Parts: sequence; structure tokens; C-alpha cells
Amino acid sequence: MSWLYDRRWSLTIILRDPEGLDAFRSFLESEYASENLLFWLEIESLKTVQSREQLKKIARSLMAKFFQDEALNISDTERQQFVTMLR
Repeated sequence: MSWLYDRRWSLTIILRDPEGLDAFRSFLESEYASENLLFWLEIESLKTVQSREQLKKIARSLMAKFFQDEALNISDTERQQFVTMLR
């Protein structure tokens, strides 16, 4: 895992690598900050959804899962954009 310390690796590349993703997830869990990564991973999975109705259904589920307790560390503007997208 010496590649983790090489500054040429971007976060995107690390997140695409299973070993890098696991290392980053472990770090975030140790800092009690893994919710944003979990949210991002679920949002990334939406890229393959074709149906707008299915997309809305999954987005509502994500909203209930991540926005209910305001556990997600995002700005109010970003939160409002997500809610607006569901309408």
C-alpha cells in the first residue's frame, strides 16, 4: 500500500481501487466521518439507473437514510439541491 503515500494518486483513483477504498473507509470510520463516503458510494451507484422513477425512489430512500438525522456533513445549499432534485 505504499502507493497511498504517493501524491500522484488522486482521491478518485484511490476510491476506484478496492484496497484504497477500504483504507479510506477505515480511516473515516476511525474519525467518525464515514457517512459522507457511504453517501457518495450510493450516489455513484445511481449512475447506472435508467428509469427516472426508479432514480427518484432510490433518491428518496437515500434521503431518509442520510438526511433524517442530519448525519451527512454537507452544506444547507447542497442539501436543498438534493431535495429540489426529488420534486
